[in-house]
Formats: sequence, structure tokens, C-alpha cells
Amino acid sequence: VDLVKALAEIREQYEAVIERNLGYWLRSDEPARVSLPRVPLGRSLQLGSSCLCFQKEALEGTLAETQAGYGGELAQLRGRVARKEAELAQLRTDTQRQAEEHQQLLDLKTRLEMEIATYQRLLEGDDARSGIRSS
Repeated sequence: VDLVKALAEIREQYEAVIERNLGYWLRSDEPARVSLPRVPLGRSLQLGSSCLCFQKEALEGTLAETQAGYGGELAQLRGRVARKEAELAQLRTDTQRQAEEHQQLLDLKTRLEMEIATYQRLLEGDDARSGIRSS
């Protein structure tokens, strides 16, 4: 049996298993705790480095997606706040206008009440003069 050839086949199988399970390891909430077969140190470090690179890329992708999602949500919230602020400004303007109209109406009412009182006094004076003339 050619040992070099056998080791090469084992390495290929090992790498195939790692590639198949890499997606699972990257989606896992906890770091993968897998007992790996012994391979030469250089190859082990290379595989570990590759796994970390894939993991880093996956996490960066997740981060980008999360930021994009929250960025969109933040933009929507800012839009809602801007609309509510515009509504509030319009309500303040309407309230101020209504307060001014109310004051104008109160002033008009006061003037009308004064005129009515003047006419009543004049009518009472005419009634009093009419009463004196009739007596």
C-alpha cells in the first residue's frame, strides 16, 4: 500500500467533510467544537485559517445585512417623525389662527353689547319722554 497516496486520499476526504460542514459551523450560535483528525501542523493551521476567514466573511455579511435592515427602519422612523413634526407645526398654526379669530369675535361681541346697551338707554329715554308727554 502506498502510504503517501493513502494520506492524500484521507486529506481530500477530510477537506471535503470540512467544506460540507463549513456552512453548519458558520451558522452555529456557538463556536464549533469538533474533534478533528490529526493532520500536519501547517495544513491544520491553513484549514483553521480558512475556516476563520469564511467565518469572518459570513459575520461581516450578517453585520452588513443587519445594518442595512436597521438603516431602512431608521429612515422610515425619521420619515414618520418628520411627518408628525409637520402635522404639529400645522396644528400650532391652526390653533394660533383660531385664537386670533376667537379674540376678534370677542371684541366684536363686546362692541355689539355696548351698542345694544346704548340703544336700550336711548329707547328707555324715549320711553321716559313719551311717558312724560302722555301724562
